[in-house]
This record gives sequence, structure tokens and C-alpha cells, in this order.
Amino acid sequence: LIRILLYGLTGPIDGKMYSSTMVALNGNDDAYIASALSYVRNSMGNKAPTVTPDMVKKIRQELAGRTKAWTMDELNAIPAKK
Repeated sequence: LIRILLYGLTGPIDGKMYSSTMVALNGNDDAYIASALSYVRNSMGNKAPTVTPDMVKKIRQELAGRTKAWTMDELNAIPAKK
């Protein structure tokens, strides 16, 4: 989710094509991204830990230089962390 908020999402999702790209929010600071994601997690009953600004910072640093929105194929190719 951090990747999606930072750079947006484009292309088909579950076979459905959307008319526009989800806007990237990477102009916001790490605390804003972390707060937004934590709010969404909690509002949907997710019991996962709170997203921290340090988590966002780490992903932002890993993706330095990226300029385009993600596709579902790209996201699905990222190995899940255990």
C-alpha cells in the first residue's frame, strides 16, 4: 500500500480498466502517508500494526528515482515479506 500511495496505480485491476490513474501522493511527507494508511487499515477492521513514518521512509528510499505509477502486474511480482 505504501508503494501505491507514493506513486499511484494504473492499468487494469482484476480485469477492469479504469478511466484514469490513481494520483501519486509522494509530495506528502512520510508521516502523512503513514497516517493515511493507518486510518484506512483501522477503518476496515484490519488488525495489522500501524504504518509508521519509518516504514514509509524505507520504501521511499528503496524506490528513489521511480517516476511512474504502479501496475498490478508489477505489484504482484514483489515477493511477500514474512
